[in-house]
Amino acid sequence: MRRSGENVNLPDDPSEGLVQYKPVGDTEFWLHFENGTKMGVEQVKMKRLPYKIIRTDPEPPTAAEIAHKEELIRQQAAAMAKQKTAKGANAPVVEIEIPKTPEPTFHEKELNHLDTLFSDDMLENTQSMTTLTLKNGLILQLLGSGEVCQMHDTEIYDGVKDGRREANRLITREGIVIRQLHNRDAEVLYPDGVVACFSKQRMEWIVTNNKGKRVSYKDNMHRDLTPIPCACETDAVTNAKMMIREDNVCTVRYRDGSLYVQHADGT
Repeated sequence: MRRSGENVNLPDDPSEGLVQYKPVGDTEFWLHFENGTKMGVEQVKMKRLPYKIIRTDPEPPTAAEIAHKEELIRQQAAAMAKQKTAKGANAPVVEIEIPKTPEPTFHEKELNHLDTLFSDDMLENTQSMTTLTLKNGLILQLLGSGEVCQMHDTEIYDGVKDGRREANRLITREGIVIRQLHNRDAEVLYPDGVVACFSKQRMEWIVTNNKGKRVSYKDNMHRDLTPIPCACETDAVTNAKMMIREDNVCTVRYRDGSLYVQHADGT
């Protein structure tokens, strides 16, 4: 908790990409309830975190290019020596252009699939954020833009974490759930049963659509993977169509067009 008028300078999140919520102005108020629940309301603004800077080294020169450059250097040295020994101040100046050694270039990595969920318009707006801390350790952050961030205090303060455990999840106003794990992997769960999984170690996205088709996205290229088997059946009474994928995603399409989806983690 900070006092009114106190400047707040939070360090940038060391992770790459996505966004970080920065407080703007003073905390408006805090409430402490008898059951142990705490609530704080403050103004925040999203800041896009930069990506790692990538260095690209030029192609090494070929043997012919090296020999050509060395020959030009010898010609330049000979011309300069000849100019020094030439009589008269008006001796012609011989200029020989020596090719420059190519230098490496630097650029920031492009935004990945998760970053595209946060538009530039969302970053420009200041919004309110309500933080609820429940007695059981659950922390909920409710944003004025409609997003909800959920985490547990044991995932913040405990020591060594299991890399595959969930660090936090963000539910967007479109109903998309973004699960971030402690090893910096991520899962994006869509309301229609589509699942996108990101591997930080391999820098690869694998997207599974709601019919089990899988596609890998890596290094600006995509390739089809072995699809996930699906079992489908239709209820004779309600005419509801159920599909269960082998990755434990279940979808039920009802006669009125409504859709029920349960992802592998129970979401």
